Amino acid sequence: MPRSTISGTAIDLDGKEMILDADQDTTITADTDDTIDFKIAGVEHISLSNSSGDTVIKPRVDAKEIIFQQFDGNEVARITDGRKLKFFDDGGESITSDGSNLKLESGGTTFTVPNSDGSDGQFLKTDGSGALSFGTVSTTTAFDDVTAGDAAVNVTTTAGDITIDAQGNDTDIILKGTDGGADTTFLTIDGSDGGKATFNNGITLSDGDLTLASGHGISFAATSDASNMDNELLDDYEEGTWTPAATAGGVTYSTSGGAYTKIGNVVFITFELTFPSTSNTGGAEISGLPFTSSSSTAKRGGFFSSFHSLNIPNKDFLLVTTNSTNAIFFDDDGNVVTNNVFGARTNKQLFKAGFYFVG
Repeated sequence: MPRSTISGTAIDLDGKEMILDADQDTTITADTDDTIDFKIAGVEHISLSNSSGDTVIKPRVDAKEIIFQQFDGNEVARITDGRKLKFFDDGGESITSDGSNLKLESGGTTFTVPNSDGSDGQFLKTDGSGALSFGTVSTTTAFDDVTAGDAAVNVTTTAGDITIDAQGNDTDIILKGTDGGADTTFLTIDGSDGGKATFNNGITLSDGDLTLASGHGISFAATSDASNMDNELLDDYEEGTWTPAATAGGVTYSTSGGAYTKIGNVVFITFELTFPSTSNTGGAEISGLPFTSSSSTAKRGGFFSSFHSLNIPNKDFLLVTTNSTNAIFFDDDGNVVTNNVFGARTNKQLFKAGFYFVG
């Protein structure tokens, strides 16, 4: 008969089984040194032992699982023979390891968790096949991936520039919106024409100036043309002052001053001058016009006297010479008026205004 002894409060079973139920098929034994085996319904199910001080709980039936249940019988979790920790009635949610990475299974997809940490501010992303990795938040967004929303959108920066870059060759930048229920293109910046901008309905500047590059201007090409039209570009505007001077030697106007406005190739001028007393017989000629005149005789312009005190009728006709900054006084017979004709008068003041062409 197996030996068992009772010594004080200790029971020595000498490695033999302790039978727990009436039919003698549920027992506890320690027939292997430092190991406790639990047998249920005649089958050895689990053992308790240690390894270097750690407690070891070990199933004793191969290819079977450890199931954790609530009191009502509902399953909480199970440990499978494949070393997976599953939850909730084996619904496909589990935790396992391949020896290098933790694997999380949910809804039929297995996610592999990185085996090292990422950097501060990074996020966890998937490759679409369940492999998770750390990624850096992108500071750029592909706008063809942005869906339409129903609220206002603000693009702001606390420092630096905001750049809209259409990188496709010859592609445009187009600003659109809805005007009165109609889809409307408000602005097109043409990438195939150096950034030429086309506005749908005018430009209003609330402040500042419209600056045009040298050699460029405002084109009126969309308007109807005369048969001999040779230019529709308004390419210049300028305002300023100028000082008429006499070209004959020794003649200096005692009073002189003028102003001009240049619009395109037309120069509008006004001036005053007072002739000196002189016997000089050189032609009365003014120099110092603000722009060189046209070389065409048909573009010499015309002038009128708004006031003069010369008391000499028909001798104050002024004509700009071609390709120069001078203008000559003529009488009504086409003769050049000499300085002494004006210089012999008691009153010699003259005010004139007119225009001439350049280019």
